[in-house]
Formats: sequence, structure tokens, C-alpha cells
Amino acid sequence: MNSVKFTPAGGRVEVSSRRGPASVAITVRDTGQGIAAEVLPYVFEPFRQEDSSSTRAHGGLGLGLALVRRLVELHGGDVAAESAGKGRGSTFTVTLPLSASRPNPEAAQTKRASDNRRRVLDGARVLVVDDDPEFLDLTAMILRRAGAEVRAVPSAVRAYELVDSWLPDALLTDLAMPGEDGFMLGTAMRTMFARRRAEVAIVAVTAYGTPESRAHAAQAGFDLYLTKPIDPLDLPSAVAGSSAGRPEPPGAKLSGPSPGPPPDTAPRAPRA
Repeated sequence: MNSVKFTPAGGRVEVSSRRGPASVAITVRDTGQGIAAEVLPYVFEPFRQEDSSSTRAHGGLGLGLALVRRLVELHGGDVAAESAGKGRGSTFTVTLPLSASRPNPEAAQTKRASDNRRRVLDGARVLVVDDDPEFLDLTAMILRRAGAEVRAVPSAVRAYELVDSWLPDALLTDLAMPGEDGFMLGTAMRTMFARRRAEVAIVAVTAYGTPESRAHAAQAGFDLYLTKPIDPLDLPSAVAGSSAGRPEPPGAKLSGPSPGPPPDTAPRAPRA
């Protein structure tokens, strides 16, 4: 996705693979804006962006490559970046080990048991709200693999529209979003859920981990506060734990249209 984002019209993005005796290497090479030599060693670190100004042409928090590295490492592989400098394109190579070709019944049984343990959200409905499309897609994928039914939307407005007909068991929201932020959304949603007699866990997922931000989230009614980047193995259990002890009141699910967000007089917490 980064290769497409940072390669202008008329450029080229090439994807190739090479199989070795014990691994496979997938290479993505582009002719885009490239990476400066002083930035290259840090591209996989969280929140590192070559252009961090408020007027930068491309959005995001600088978490995408950090998450890529974490996911690749969880599969026993590694990822590397190369660039000849600004304006000279970039090359990213992911190397993953090949699984043993001979079937192993014991290993397969262990994997099935492990997969069952990971499906801690079987049957749960989870609504994810985040204006970063990469993080939104990744979070939705992780939660679906844990067994959840997921709806992912990029704004508070879309979240309000969705809960009119689809009431979640848990709401995950970013805090720093344009327009109505996650603090406002959390406060409004808590009021809406209470009116519908629905017990819904509300979870903050944010890049801001300051004590002030945590206090604001608690004031807004959040049940859990998670900071980015989040370990993909930990997220489903954290969401399941936030919902523990919140049984659904009889008749709460889809009991009718919600009354919509509370009026402007509702208390609103400061932005992150």
C-alpha cells in the first residue's frame, strides 16, 4: 500500500517472489519518492515519518510499517527496506519460512487447539471506528480471525448510522479523529446504549498514552484504554476481557431505532 501511496502517476510498482530451500522472499519495488539515508534505519519504528509536519501530503500515524514488521516476525520471518535516496524509489523485501512439506498429525492437532484458543470472540459483534484506513483494515482482520463479527467505519457519523440497526457487544474507537473525536463518540455512545438498556464495552485505541488522555477517556465512559501499536495476539483477548461482566440485558439487541446522538448540551471531553 505504501508503494502505491508514495508513487506518483506514471510511476511503476513491481511485485516479485523468489523461493529458496527453506524460505520464500516477496519483494515490492517502486519508483516513488524514496527514503532519505538518515531515515532508512528507522522506517519500521512506530510513529516515525519522514515528513511529520501538519501539512504533509500523506496522512497516517506512521504505524503501518511497524505493524508489518510485527506480523512478519510473528510468522518467523523478517522484513527489510532499501532505497537509493529521495526521489529514487524504494524496495521492501519480506522473507518467510516455508512450512515442512511432510504432514505432521501432532503439529496439526496442536495448531487446531491453538486456533480454538485464539477464537475468544466467537459470536461477538465488534464495531471499530478509526480514520486511518490501514489500521482499520488490520484491526478488523485480527478481530475476525478471533471469531468476531466486525463492522469497520472511518468516522463517528458512520458509527451513529450503523448502530441504528446493528448493536455491537464492543466498540473500539480511535481518539484523535477529524470532526467528532473519539472522546465525544464514547460519551455519546454510552448515553445511547444506556437508553437502549444495552451493555456495550467501549474501548479506546489510540496513539496517545498520557495520563491526561487516560483520565479523559475514563471520564467519557471508556472501559479499556489501549495504545498503538497493539500486539495482534493481545488485541482479541483484551476486547474479550473488556466485555466480561457486561451481560446483555434481555431485549436489548436491536430493540428498535436508537434515539441518535445526544444533544449538543451533553458533556464533552477535551480532544487528544
